[in-house]
Amino acid sequence: MMYRSQFTPQNALRKSLVIGSLLGLISSNSALAQLVDIDQTQWQASGDKFSCQLRQPLNNGYVEFVARAGYPLAITLVEGDKSSSGSLAVSRLAAPWQNKDDIEPLGSGDISPAQPYMNSGTEPLLAGLQSGNWAQLALTLNQKTRHITLSNAGIHQPALDFQGCRNQLLPASYDQVSLVRVQFSSGKNRPQPSYSDTLNNLAMYVRTDKEITEVHIDGHTDSHGHHLDNLKIAKDRADNVAEYLKYLGVPEDKIILRYHAERYPIASNNTNYGRAQNRRVEIRLIKQNTPPDQDSFFSP
Repeated sequence: MMYRSQFTPQNALRKSLVIGSLLGLISSNSALAQLVDIDQTQWQASGDKFSCQLRQPLNNGYVEFVARAGYPLAITLVEGDKSSSGSLAVSRLAAPWQNKDDIEPLGSGDISPAQPYMNSGTEPLLAGLQSGNWAQLALTLNQKTRHITLSNAGIHQPALDFQGCRNQLLPASYDQVSLVRVQFSSGKNRPQPSYSDTLNNLAMYVRTDKEITEVHIDGHTDSHGHHLDNLKIAKDRADNVAEYLKYLGVPEDKIILRYHAERYPIASNNTNYGRAQNRRVEIRLIKQNTPPDQDSFFSP
């Protein structure tokens, strides 16, 4: 289900009051500043089960609250066609007509094109906008600070749509379920109970993302025991996980089973901890154009 909404307020009297109240705020700040004018306020909500966005356009860019499946609420600042770089601080402001000079710092963090999301203070920042406050973003780079002041005008319905989108997000993202390792007790062929939620989340993701073409399930053991016995244990482990995923709705024609026994350890078999890591089933989700897993693709 796709969410899209937009609101553009047209209230000339309110606009004149806001601009008059903010002239002093902007002129008293020697740093670069941008005020999103009342007539320019265009909060827009969109999204699906993988991510949700609440966006406010800016001059040559936008500010966006982003909720991604499996991750906390974040905020990002985009200028031109790429994410901004620098230290981003967010604060809650009293609206100009409240006749207060209150500014409450909420959080800060670094952003860059490689790491565009900052989640410190974003929940109270959005809650403040919904409850009547304004917001200020301060981006500092090379000892220069740019301030962006956001109005809450027109945010009510887009924010409700944004929350509705967040309520139907998947519990995990592709990054979080694309490679899952399920561990087993020694000699056992059924996974430990603590992996129930992990497997449920993975199955839900596969059922939702139509780009998943294959689900590779690889059975492994530690090095104790005879190779043929280990191969059977690895097969039983992989088969049991596959049956459980099919029960959860993963299509059988997407599942590819492989059994490796002790062939591909990920830790030393000389310690209890290492052997516990090696007694595992690995589940790897394959999308179109996903590169092969080198550990299992190449033969020694």
